[in-house]
Amino acid sequence: MRSRFHALLLFIGGLVWVIVGTRLALSPPGNPALDIYRDSKGSMPLLSIGILFITSGMVIFYQDIFLHKGLAKFSFILIQSGSVLYFIGHSLRQFLIGAWEPAAPVGFIMLIIGMFLSGLRNIKVKSLPAPISYFILISSLCLLFFNDQFFTAWMSVPFGLIWIAIGGALFFKPL
Repeated sequence: MRSRFHALLLFIGGLVWVIVGTRLALSPPGNPALDIYRDSKGSMPLLSIGILFITSGMVIFYQDIFLHKGLAKFSFILIQSGSVLYFIGHSLRQFLIGAWEPAAPVGFIMLIIGMFLSGLRNIKVKSLPAPISYFILISSLCLLFFNDQFFTAWMSVPFGLIWIAIGGALFFKPL
């Protein structure tokens, strides 16, 4: 039952990234060089909530990951702390103009590095099924190219679809 709940969190988080990211990508693009910015103020907190859902759902891997030491724990801690920092940064940005502005990008970078390391480690050690490990690795690469101001805002869609697929596969996996 608990694993189905975590799988549902993965699914919902991915769905948030697909829906909000599509809406964001379809809005007029920005050009920071010309001091023109895409209005993403309402979208970014929603995406950070989606990240919290995904990383909370990743606790489903907790037992497999924490059976091992070193890189597995480090990547898991990077993922979890990065998502919280990303969320805090975007949340405080909504309420306190300019406050904690660096928190979101720092958290985002931590999240990307953590997912990448987790994907690589899981591929090598085979602690998760191979498709899930490859999907985690690919999702980190999608985040690496995501930017809310440009065409690369579309990278939110494959990132979300990957987590929808992982969540769906784990939800319907026989107990």
